[in-house]
Amino acid sequence: MYLNKLALIFTVLLAVFLIFGSVLAQDEPVQKDHKCCQKDTTVKACKNISACEGEDSAVSEFFSLTGMNYCVSCGLKEAYDAPANCRIYGHQHALNVSKYLTPCGKERSDCVGMTLYYLANDKSKELREGLHHETVTVKGKIYWKQSMIEVEEFEVVKTEAD
Repeated sequence: MYLNKLALIFTVLLAVFLIFGSVLAQDEPVQKDHKCCQKDTTVKACKNISACEGEDSAVSEFFSLTGMNYCVSCGLKEAYDAPANCRIYGHQHALNVSKYLTPCGKERSDCVGMTLYYLANDKSKELREGLHHETVTVKGKIYWKQSMIEVEEFEVVKTEAD
């Protein structure tokens, strides 16, 4: 029975990945307004976004992302009854992007809904280990191919309820 649940979880995750991947593969026109990026380009699902023309497209620096800091394991447990045990092994926090700003402050919608993971270091420690279900704004470098954020700084977003 355990193997059946594990196989079901794997199948569902694979299906989500395949569906999400096909959506991400569609071209979307993007206007770059940053002073060193004055031309129009077409990107495929954030993978070719760069802060400056000539920059390695796999890495974007100094972007601002706002979203929910949440535990991926808890989410899988809640949605698919995955056998996660965060009380023993700890949470695996990541950022579910709800707002994405370029270096010149232009808001982009093509990465909203993506989950990006935190590169483990001192600057991301509080995000990785706490702030469960908090809305945060993170600034730093994004490694697109690895879905990873190198946190330069972050702040908890105050809501009306706070």
